Amino acid sequence: HGNFLASLIKNKQTSMGTCHGCHEAAQSSQRETEVMAFAPLSSASWGITIRQSEEEALAPTEPLRRQFILFSVAMVLLALLLAWAIAQSVVRPVRMLTNAAERIAAGKLDEPIRPAAEDEIGMLARTFDEMRLRLKESLEKIQEWNRQLESNVQLRTRELKESQDQLVRRNRELSLMNAIAGAMSHSLKLDTILESALDEVVKFMGAEAAILTLFVAEEEAEGKSVYRGISP
Repeated sequence: HGNFLASLIKNKQTSMGTCHGCHEAAQSSQRETEVMAFAPLSSASWGITIRQSEEEALAPTEPLRRQFILFSVAMVLLALLLAWAIAQSVVRPVRMLTNAAERIAAGKLDEPIRPAAEDEIGMLARTFDEMRLRLKESLEKIQEWNRQLESNVQLRTRELKESQDQLVRRNRELSLMNAIAGAMSHSLKLDTILESALDEVVKFMGAEAAILTLFVAEEEAEGKSVYRGISP
């Protein structure tokens, strides 16, 4: 490397690199990688060259390299374990909130939502629980209103039915009165009028036996009686 070293000495430059020991005639033809460093002298046109086999020069770094590899593997495993733990600490509360939201959507509002920690997810869980309580209270009020409305509807229905029954009864009574009045208008004889009135009453009531008696105010007068289904 005479020309190369002479150029380094002339230019006052340092250099280092690798070379092969097979350049020397005394060495065998087998190539052996060497580490070489050169530094020029400032007071003379000389330089110092240090040569050493690569295997011997880098021997102290091999244990360090192996330690670095083992340390890197350990750090990767630790990082994976830490990432899994962090993911679980985030995923588990989120899954709990998801299940709570599904229960609320299904109308199951009795089970409380307990926050897992005092963090943002815990604040979200408490907010969900407050929403659950308010929604439960609103549903209970709506149910109470529905029960009251149903009770009022039933009461109103009974009142309407009673009014309808009363109206029907009044209509039947009026029909009977009209029938009796119509029967009375066909004759002027008292016996015929009483007979017709009793027939309408029996027909109206669906009775099997009936008696109709007409009393008079005068003591000397005798009352009239007509009957159906019974003996004299």
